[in-house]
Amino acid sequence: METTLTFDKGLSTRIQQLATSTKCSNESLMQTAILDYVERCEAKSQFIKESLESLEQFKTNGLHLTHAEVEDWLSSWGTDNEVPMPPCHN
Repeated sequence: METTLTFDKGLSTRIQQLATSTKCSNESLMQTAILDYVERCEAKSQFIKESLESLEQFKTNGLHLTHAEVEDWLSSWGTDNEVPMPPCHN
């Protein structure tokens, strides 16, 4: 797909300067920026979807972990005393 974009003079200049300083083409720079943006938007959308599904599961079964339980578990990561994830409970 080919698309034409028009930028104001200021942004156009900034894109050109960045492309020059990173030794890549304007097109490559913009493709990378757009890809990064699309991937972040997709990840955010997936996170929201999974969060809503998790909320519905919680409403159904009430299973959860407390903040303290999660904090203790995460604090153990990377230590000699790393513990497994605690079981969910009502």
